[in-house]
Formats: sequence, structure tokens, C-alpha cells
Amino acid sequence: MMDIEFVKETCITAGCHIIFMIPKSVKEEFQRTHESFYCPFGHGMHYPAKTPEEKLREQLALEQKGKIDAQTRLAQKILEVQTLENKIKEVSTAFDSCKSEEEKLKKRLKDVKKGIKARTEGELDDYVKKRLETKTEQKRDNSGKFAKKQ
Repeated sequence: MMDIEFVKETCITAGCHIIFMIPKSVKEEFQRTHESFYCPFGHGMHYPAKTPEEKLREQLALEQKGKIDAQTRLAQKILEVQTLENKIKEVSTAFDSCKSEEEKLKKRLKDVKKGIKARTEGELDDYVKKRLETKTEQKRDNSGKFAKKQ
């Protein structure tokens, strides 16, 4: 023989408030499905509250959503880091290229300065030579001054 366990239920309709008994398994089914049922006087009733099982499912769904959100944020941060690393590599490459260019320009500047110095010294040497030649070509007059040769 099967024992059926009954539980008390109260109709909450205004003016009714009858207390009646229903099988525990039926009450649990109504709570799970949120279906309507009726008190002995025909007032409609239902269990709108979530069952502990529903609450746990929702909590699990929220936690899974939170986990997915956290994974999404983590993936975004990883992508950000990779993007920044790539930019650093680009800047580093550009910096190395600029540094190499700078070294080439410094060498070229040094060569140009040497050329200017050599040319200037050569022109100065030519100028000095011409002055010396001019002086030797000049004759001394009686007053002790140099006179230009005509």
C-alpha cells in the first residue's frame, strides 16, 4: 500500500481563507509548473514564487553568463595586449631604422665637414701662396715701402 502525504494549504482570496489539505506531490507539481488550481470553493490559486530548483538554475545561468562575460573581457584584454605589443615592435623597428639613418647622416655630415675643411684649407693655402707671390713681385721703393709692379 502506498502512503500519500498531505500538506495544509490556505486560500488567500479575500473573504475565503479556507484551510484544506492537498497531496504533497500535487503541491510540489503546482509549485514547479506554476499552474493554476482551485480551493474547495472554486477560487483560483497558483504558486508564483520560484522553486529552489528554479532559483538554483537561474543562479547557475547568471554565474555562467558572468563567466562568459569574464572570458570575453579577458579575451579583449589579451587582444589589447597583443595590439600594444605589435605597436611596440613597429615603433622599435622604426626607431632602429631612424637610428641607422641618423648614423648615416652623421657620417655624411662628417664627410662633408672634412671636404669643406680640406677645400677651405686648400683655398687658404692658394690665397697665401698668391699673397706671397704678389709680395715677392713688388719692389721696394726708396722710402722703404712696397710698390706694386706695373
